[in-house]
Amino acid sequence: MLKTFLIAFVFIVMNTAQVFAAEKILFIPHDDRPVSYQQPVEVVSQLGYKIISPPPELLNQPDELWAWLNENAPSANAAVISSDALLYGGLIPSRSHMISDDELNTRVEKFKSLRKNNPYLKLYVFGSLMRTPKVGTPGDIEEPDYYGQYGGQIFQLTALMDKQETEELSRKEETYLDELEKDIPDEVLDDYFARRLKNFLATTKLLDFTADGLIDYFVIGRDDNAPLCQTHRENRHLLTYMENIGVGKDKAQSHVGIDEYAMLLLTRAVNDLSGTLPLVNVQFNRG
Repeated sequence: MLKTFLIAFVFIVMNTAQVFAAEKILFIPHDDRPVSYQQPVEVVSQLGYKIISPPPELLNQPDELWAWLNENAPSANAAVISSDALLYGGLIPSRSHMISDDELNTRVEKFKSLRKNNPYLKLYVFGSLMRTPKVGTPGDIEEPDYYGQYGGQIFQLTALMDKQETEELSRKEETYLDELEKDIPDEVLDDYFARRLKNFLATTKLLDFTADGLIDYFVIGRDDNAPLCQTHRENRHLLTYMENIGVGKDKAQSHVGIDEYAMLLLTRAVNDLSGTLPLVNVQFNRG
């Protein structure tokens, strides 16, 4: 009897250990800053999960990142990945890239292949809408070169365009809008809005994949997001698009911020893998 019990106990322990050892999460951040890369890995690793991340030198090389992801995905239980890294080479490159429509579409379509080749992988994706800084700073590597000179005017222009779609502009605002359109060179506006349109359409495609079940959860971050600006304008259209294709908050969300969403989705992955549903009771002090 004791022998039978010991054999059964060892069998249970071994199987439990195998299940635990199999809990592997792939993590591709949007850049190599500690808050984006090392800190989320350290937190989840302390819970006993095995976090696999690409070498930092791959983070600005989308094609090499895809190769790394496709190689490691079959042995993982979940993947938390930055769409900015896989499409543009990172968060900052997403704001100033010169990627062609064809190349960008090819990278977007790779999400379909990833799901096809890994049907049981839990896939969590976070991306961003391009930010709209209120002012331009000459020499700022995070924006196109022209933003240093025309950034403030571009912000004002998009704020009025955003407002124009939701309420009537005053005569003064209409006049100012016309002046801004004349003062900012056409080639600057063409480049600015063309890049934003590429990124916006890529995001809608990822939402389509989410609606179809290819992506388990998708979070869209909005960095430097004013109440009226191009980022806010695009978000309004995205929320309408999400509603039209039937993607609710149980599948995707758009929020202010960006750096925190890697940790948020890693937490979601851990909860899903462990079957945990945390309950939170928020209490406020009086006064």
